[in-house]
Amino acid sequence: MSPPFHFAIHLETLLRLTSKQINANQTHRNSSPASPPQDVKEKLKNIEKQKEAAKRGIDEAKAAGGKKDESNAFPIAFTSTSTQLQMGKKNHSSKFQKVAQISGDANKKRGSNKRGSCGGRNPEKRAKRFERWGTVCDPARLKDAQSCKALHIHRIKSFPSDFLNIRPSGKTVRETVAKHRYPNTAAELQALPNTGKILLPLDHLDPATVPADIPPFIIMRFEHLITADEQHRLWFRWDQLLAAKPAHLLKHDKNRSASEAWHLGVWEITESIEAIDVLLRFIKTLIAPKISGVFQEHAPAQWEALCRAHNHVLNELGSQFHLRPNLDMGGPFFTVAAKEAGSGITHLDWNDDRAIFAFIFAVGDWEGGEFCAPQLGIKIPLRPGQVLAVLARVLAHFSAPVTKGRRIVFTCFTDKLLFRHSDPVIVIL
Repeated sequence: MSPPFHFAIHLETLLRLTSKQINANQTHRNSSPASPPQDVKEKLKNIEKQKEAAKRGIDEAKAAGGKKDESNAFPIAFTSTSTQLQMGKKNHSSKFQKVAQISGDANKKRGSNKRGSCGGRNPEKRAKRFERWGTVCDPARLKDAQSCKALHIHRIKSFPSDFLNIRPSGKTVRETVAKHRYPNTAAELQALPNTGKILLPLDHLDPATVPADIPPFIIMRFEHLITADEQHRLWFRWDQLLAAKPAHLLKHDKNRSASEAWHLGVWEITESIEAIDVLLRFIKTLIAPKISGVFQEHAPAQWEALCRAHNHVLNELGSQFHLRPNLDMGGPFFTVAAKEAGSGITHLDWNDDRAIFAFIFAVGDWEGGEFCAPQLGIKIPLRPGQVLAVLARVLAHFSAPVTKGRRIVFTCFTDKLLFRHSDPVIVIL
């Protein structure tokens, strides 16, 4: 530290002490304040002399071009005080080093309990939190979180264009599958992972083989899109609908399955009863917004076209939506088909548009029921909480048999006539 800085510190300290002494002497005097005592005046004179001597020493050192020794530039009193300050600094530094060493030893003893450089909980605390959170909330989600499974991307060898330009015929679909010797049973298909997000992209294929209006993915599966509580509540509303026994036209398509399906939404005229509206309101409020988010993220161009179609339908059916607002799902789809078990016969969804996803999810407690795509040679498990997005007009598909339990499957789709209203030039009447 430079000599002027030392001198300023000691001079200020000494003046402060001298001022205190003067104030103390004045306080103890009974008479009116007078001039400072003689000893105080002498001390002040000494300070001035020391100050002048210090300045002379500094000036001489600068003139000589070198650094003058502190012992010659400062009086003994200041030098000793400086030495004391330096000794105090050294003592403080040594104490700090001891504390740091003790802290470091403690961290070494803790080992894995110390937080990492990136922050966050250590593995033990994360495991405890997962255990507590999963026990209270959702064990299935806990198991998947602990497994830390990454995104699964399955790349197909070629675009399945077998049914792009054929007339609607279930018989033709089955004959084509047999002709190309595609696997027609679930046991022959490759099973994709039970948990985790699955994407089947098309960006690696030759663009000339993929129609321009097709979205970037042909199949997607999303994990934990529907919570356990929402599944139970949806299951309860489905049972309420069955118990109400409303007058409704059930669809029985022998080219799909032997079971009947309900079609609810903007597709046909149905009886307006409370059970149907409660079910649709639940899907509209809690499930449709999540589907909108993943739709917009993974297929933005198709999402914009569907939004234009939605606005057109709102203008045309504004009065109907005013009477039954739960028919409006907000854009990601217009109709909900619901049935128990599944469709076990290979088929296409002829009423869908080839460029728009159908979203499939199921509730219940069951085994089996995988989504099977013979053209791709795969089957994709669909478990509670998962949502499957598929181009159901492009891919021939069927459901594997449900071997145990009860399964209620919901298919949310958009009729191709409604979607074609997204472009005023392409309107099929």
